[in-house]
Amino acid sequence: MARESIKRDLVVHCELKILIDIYKTERQIPDTPRAYTYIGVSKLSCQACRAFFQAFNDVHNTRFATKGSHGKSYWPWQFPPSVPECERVIFLTYHSLAGLWAESYSGYIAKRVSLSADSEPQSGSDDLDEATAEMIDSLTE
Repeated sequence: MARESIKRDLVVHCELKILIDIYKTERQIPDTPRAYTYIGVSKLSCQACRAFFQAFNDVHNTRFATKGSHGKSYWPWQFPPSVPECERVIFLTYHSLAGLWAESYSGYIAKRVSLSADSEPQSGSDDLDEATAEMIDSLTE
């Protein structure tokens, strides 16, 4: 199994594939009865799928929806190929995701790690002064 190549379309989530197929079918075959705008899948949608649905609906003036979103992000996630008005939907989707991720990012904090008993300090290295060590400890609590 590890020797087989992974198809790139495997990371497009099913609710996106369904939305695109419904939309394209209704546009290509106008006599087709209109589908329900609710796309029923067994699990809640991820954060990226929710952002895609919102962007797609804004651009195409539609009302597609799923059960909801659990707000988690998954990798890999791929924007579906051949989306009508692709550039506008891409911009709105990723703009929304960037805003959500930026709000949740609290910065990088370095943590002090104790050296094991069998390690020796490198020659020429200076230990942190007590004030600096206390400041780092307060940041990691």
